[in-house]
Amino acid sequence: MSLAVEVEMLSPQEAAAQRYMTRKGYPDAKPYATDKIEDMTCWYFSYRLPDGDLELEVYFDHGKDDWVFTVSNFVVQA
Repeated sequence: MSLAVEVEMLSPQEAAAQRYMTRKGYPDAKPYATDKIEDMTCWYFSYRLPDGDLELEVYFDHGKDDWVFTVSNFVVQA
């Protein structure tokens, strides 16, 4: 008998964004779009949440040796 296991391979920034969303109470949230600005070390993840659309900026701060998160945009659903 063979058991198939599906493993989700996340990049470090995707994993950091997922941990952030889990801490904020959205453990099952998956981004509907991801964008990286050329020549910059930050990524943008767009989420559709019950209250609205959230854009999360994620980057690694080498001085702090930790990930930094900024909500760069939030549009409330009418």
